[in-house]
Order: sequence, then structure tokens, then C-alpha cells
Amino acid sequence: MGNTPSRAVFFTLHQWVGLVVGLFVISASLTGSALVYWQELDHWWNRDRLTVTPAGTPLPLDELARIARARHPDATGMNILWFPKRPDDSYEFRLYFDKHDYGMDGSAVLNLDPYSGTVLRDGSHRDPSHVMHWLLTFHYSVHLGLIGVLWMGLITVAVGVSLVTGIWLYRTQLLSVVLCRKRVHWANWRTAAFGLHGIVGVWTLFFVAAIFFSGFLMNRTAFDPNAWATTTYQPAPATGASLDRMLAQARDVFPGFVVRSMYIPFVTGDTVRVSGDVPGTSPLLGFGASAVAFDPLTGEVVERIDINHQSMWTKFETVAYAFHIGTFAGEPSRLLYVFVGLAPALMAMTGFVLWWKR
Repeated sequence: MGNTPSRAVFFTLHQWVGLVVGLFVISASLTGSALVYWQELDHWWNRDRLTVTPAGTPLPLDELARIARARHPDATGMNILWFPKRPDDSYEFRLYFDKHDYGMDGSAVLNLDPYSGTVLRDGSHRDPSHVMHWLLTFHYSVHLGLIGVLWMGLITVAVGVSLVTGIWLYRTQLLSVVLCRKRVHWANWRTAAFGLHGIVGVWTLFFVAAIFFSGFLMNRTAFDPNAWATTTYQPAPATGASLDRMLAQARDVFPGFVVRSMYIPFVTGDTVRVSGDVPGTSPLLGFGASAVAFDPLTGEVVERIDINHQSMWTKFETVAYAFHIGTFAGEPSRLLYVFVGLAPALMAMTGFVLWWKR
């Protein structure tokens, strides 16, 4: 590879972009790997606190929603993110205090005993003691709200520049890496870092590109001027129709429907939304991309969304999201992402070593 003017420009750009955003790439990489199984880890970590003693018949969802709303009367809505999977499991709610809290920084996590309505956990995403929820918000917005969402969106753009310049700089060695002809030389820090930087970069190129491009799609709302407008909300009365009935009806609309979450609005002009997976849907289009929406006062179905029958753009966004969180091939891809997610951190660290030892 000759030291041509174009190569010098690409090398300088690749080097300084990496140095500027390196720490944020490392943090996004490490937290992203941890968040692949964030709900499972959260419930394992807090199993003593979140495990309940079965006692009779569980309370209706309407009663649990009333307890949650009374606990946080200024919330604009809430999502049921964890439905009990066993008799000794609890409900988990995420409460929003701004309908458009894109960075989740103002959100709260609330766990209730399904039999008594007892509060098992109630705290902010800003509270580090709620480790996985804190990490989730840090990963998405660095706990800076919409400003953080915008910043992380810019980071994904910078990583895109780094990927393009890296491909151009390493283009003559791509084939030798794929054919396993390239080796890591462990003689010193620089040769080891150079070998790892190139080999790991080539082998994880597709996944890293997919992760950061999908990250940009998820954060692009912050680039919309309307997202920054101040919004006022009109509180809505308590849900008039039965939430349990709506949940059952969603399963009637899509037989075999696997429910992932249920959004309950506390402001006017919004709908109750039961999200999940329609049987037979590819994992690429799964993980809550289908939904049934209800009028919160009458319980009437107002919208049916089967991701299999949506527009190509909607499907593309769903596939991108599946690649971001690692669900595109079910459990095997989630496990793979625990390790692949560490690649950007390794790239940033080896890149720093190459700069330091230049």
C-alpha cells in the first residue's frame, strides 16, 4: 500500500475520528454486550427482591395499573415489559413522564406483586442501583435525554466514517484475512494491535456495520426539529375497558400471539397497545413488531398490525432493530452478539495502541 495523498487523507480521517469517539464506542460496545440479555440479567440479579410467594388468584391488570398510576400520578403512560412467566414471578412496568422521552432518562421501573399489589421495586433509570436499567439508558442516551440521543446518533455517523475509511485503507488485505492467511504477530504491542485491529475488523465488519447503522435509525428522531418542541399533555381518566379483556382479545385477533409488552396511556389521544409476535413470523421480523391497538375507554380494537403485511420500509426498520439487539436468528444470534458486541471496543482500544505507539 503506497503512501499516496489519498491514503494519507483517509488514514488521518480514520485515526482522528477513532480517537475522538473511541471512549463512547467502547462504552456503547461493552454496555451493548451486557444488554443482550438485560431483562434476564436484571431478574437474576434481583431475584430475591422480585420473587413473590404465590397466594391465591392474581389481581386484575386494571388494579395493578391503578396502583402504578397512583404511585406516579404525573406519568404520561406505562409499559408492561415483563409478564410473570412463573407463579412466583412479578410484573414489571416502565413508567414515562414525557410521552416522547426518547432517551428513557426520565423513566421509572416499577415491580408489583401480582397477588397483593405490593411494590417490590420502584426507582428511576438514573439510579445506578437498578444496574441494567441504568445501563440501558446510558447505552441509548448517556443519561442526557434527547441531547444524549442526538450525541449517540452522531457517534453512529462517526463510526460509519471510520468503517468506510478503514475498508479503503485495508482493502488490499481483505481477501487474505477472509482466507485466514493473515496472522497476528505478538512480538510487541504495536504488531499485536495492528494484527488484531485488521483481523477482528474484517471478520466482524458486517455485524459492526449493522449494529451502528441500526443504532442511527433508532436515534434518528433526535435529528427531527419536531422532537425538540415542548409538548403539553391532557391527563386521561382511568382506562374504562378491562385491560385483561384487551390482552385476551389481542390473542383472539392473532391466535397464538406471543405478547411482549402492553402500553397503557395516561393522557388523552392515545391507545392501549399490545405488542408481540404473530406465529410463523421470522425472527428477523419478530420481537414485538406486531400489535393490536385498543380504544382505552371502550376496549374496541382500533388497529391490527401484522408485521408480515407492512410496507417494505417498516420491515426494513424491523430487521435493522433485530440486528441491533441480536434477535435476528433467535437465541443463537443473541449469544453470538454477547461476543460480537465486544468487537467495536477491541477495535477502539487497538486503534488507540496503534496511535500511541506510532
